[in-house]
Amino acid sequence: MMGMSNVQDAGVANLVGWGPFLRGGVRGGGRRVCLDTSARPRRVAASRWESAGRIPESGPWWMATAGEVQARSGSDVESPSSRGRSNGDQPSNPVFQPVPAETWTDRPVGGSKAQARGSRKREPNGRRTPPGARDSSPKPTLHPLIVEFVTSLERNREVSEHTLRAYQEDLGLFSRYLAESQPGCASSDREPIDPRLADARRLRGYSSWLSRQGYAPGTIARRLASLRTFYRHLRKHGHLEGDPTAAMRNPKPARRLPRPLRLDQIERLLEAVPTDQSLGVRDRAILELLYGGGLRVGELVALDLEDLDLERNVVRVRGKGRRERLTPIGKQAAEWVRRWLTHRRPDHGGEHALFLNRYGRRLTARSVDRLFETHARGLGLDADATPHSLRHSFATHLLDRGADLRSVQELLGHRRLTTTQIYTQVTRERLLETYRKAHPRA
Repeated sequence: MMGMSNVQDAGVANLVGWGPFLRGGVRGGGRRVCLDTSARPRRVAASRWESAGRIPESGPWWMATAGEVQARSGSDVESPSSRGRSNGDQPSNPVFQPVPAETWTDRPVGGSKAQARGSRKREPNGRRTPPGARDSSPKPTLHPLIVEFVTSLERNREVSEHTLRAYQEDLGLFSRYLAESQPGCASSDREPIDPRLADARRLRGYSSWLSRQGYAPGTIARRLASLRTFYRHLRKHGHLEGDPTAAMRNPKPARRLPRPLRLDQIERLLEAVPTDQSLGVRDRAILELLYGGGLRVGELVALDLEDLDLERNVVRVRGKGRRERLTPIGKQAAEWVRRWLTHRRPDHGGEHALFLNRYGRRLTARSVDRLFETHARGLGLDADATPHSLRHSFATHLLDRGADLRSVQELLGHRRLTTTQIYTQVTRERLLETYRKAHPRA
């Protein structure tokens, strides 16, 4: 392994050809030292660029150069679905720039970010697991009947990856409850308990057990729904007679209304995004799409180039239950998407995602959460505001301006009208608040 002094003596001209080696970092003594500012392990520099709202001069390999942006901005941007792909353009190698020694990443090789910042485990619905529900003890082995049920879901039903993972976690937690509540079963005994042995009394106690673990009523209701589906599967395949879940009752959920942002707050948020750099243009296009189309974050990051129809200002969205819909996005959102496409190289290494991270891969929902937090910081927004608040604002503002409930349901992609009706309660609350503030005898 070449020493550090030899690497520095080799000169910049010789190091540029060592792309794969430098991207992996120089390893020695159990430490990782990264020499390339554009390499992925240099998260310190990447975070600094993102927080400052700019990117390095060379930019990610997938980003168009300034000349390309200027040339493509002067002409109409074609719809990506009809634009041909060129194989002649190859991504340029990032320019090597030595990193000062005081800014080298000093982290043990193999260490994960999760270990560095502590466990932040989340439930399938996106909320953090309550402290009482975290259990570092070994999890019980799943009973073969549960494994059979999960396998049948994967093979015979159109369920998403998130839904499948939610069923696995729900039934895994139920297996833990069965092991702990089994008479004569030691706490260290983690053998799988036959779920057919659970009677109605033990199933009723499961709801109380979940409540003692610190789960919210809505989470408990979802876990009980998974249990009902599982026992329905057992009855259907002759593993069980009767329905032991018939006596289970969902806890009364807390009345929680969506908290949309006001129009002036949304305008401040959009204007706060610096658009003098490519990543800023991308972030502005993301926020405009979330509000202009009422998209879920998962729907946004799943968009491909082929899903755009910028001539009609429409996108094809794949929502929950793998249902597809065509959603209008408005002129402002469509214009910012066009501007983003002028910064995005058409030859992107086979990646068809509309929004890419700085490494040329599909943006994740967590990345959207982070960029929202970055741009919303210091604007005086609600502390609980998230990217999903823009979807709430989309629906509420439509109803405030006279849109009918059925149309809003179609735009949001709700299967049931009752799901959309919660926004009418929000509108009613806003009307009452306006009345109390404006009427002299309120």
